[in-house]
Amino acid sequence: MEQEVMQAIRAELESNIDAKYREFHSSLVPGQNCRILGVRILVSRRIAKATARDHYEVYTEQFNPEVYEELLIRGMMIGYGKLTREEQTAELDRFVPMINSWGICDSSCATCHFMKKDQEYWYGYLQKWLKSSREYEIRFGVVCLLDFFYQRSVYRCCAGGDEKDSSRWLLRKNGRRLGSIDLLYSFSGKDTETARKKTVSMTGHINKTIQENQRVAADQTKKEKEND
Repeated sequence: MEQEVMQAIRAELESNIDAKYREFHSSLVPGQNCRILGVRILVSRRIAKATARDHYEVYTEQFNPEVYEELLIRGMMIGYGKLTREEQTAELDRFVPMINSWGICDSSCATCHFMKKDQEYWYGYLQKWLKSSREYEIRFGVVCLLDFFYQRSVYRCCAGGDEKDSSRWLLRKNGRRLGSIDLLYSFSGKDTETARKKTVSMTGHINKTIQENQRVAADQTKKEKEND
């Protein structure tokens, strides 16, 4: 049964190989030590959702971490699976050390919407990855902060305007860009130590901004209650 499940998943991946996309994506993740099949992200996401729903335990035990798309699916499943907070924590503890490229990292982070629901817990959880000496563990923490904490805290602290406009306002105010484009090229595989130092510096700034915005938001809430 387990072999049949994995054979079916691998057959679906292989049936969706796009040679041109493989060439393109390989150029974005130089130094990658996984074998890239060339399956587009939307297809991998669809497979991850179905696998998380029907074969979560089988896949996590049988997947091949040396195949880029299988590792990617392994990461995305954490966000798609019906897991308790404790299970999500344990799964991230197992998966994050496996991350070996910005593509695996960022696409996996994007599915972790559960972090929005219990921000105090997950903000604390991410701190251990931010203190890591491994570049992609740090990046995991940074990208999750940007995806689920930074933009939301900016929005809460900016008077008026929509979330997108508020975010641009704070990024301009701080005199630097902290969007995904900066992170996209942080780890090119050419100079990971320089990239790691850059990301550590960025991490401190993001953390400081989030904490300041949380403080301002709390003060605003307190004043509103006092005026009621």
